[in-house]
Amino acid sequence: TMAMGSAISAESGLEGFMLHPRASKTEQFVNFVKELSVKHGGQPFSLFLDNLTVHKAKESKQLFE
Repeated sequence: TMAMGSAISAESGLEGFMLHPRASKTEQFVNFVKELSVKHGGQPFSLFLDNLTVHKAKESKQLFE
């Protein structure tokens, strides 16, 4: 199993990319989103997520409050 996450924008194309040799963990996902936030200067941005367990974890949900 490999886990992949990526971020794209119309302006820049590929914004971020993560690849893990095993299933993604909540901590890895949270760090990825935090890196994207820094890259966007703390400005709002959109995420499109599926029902992966790490996307629904308490720590992940706290990012979007």
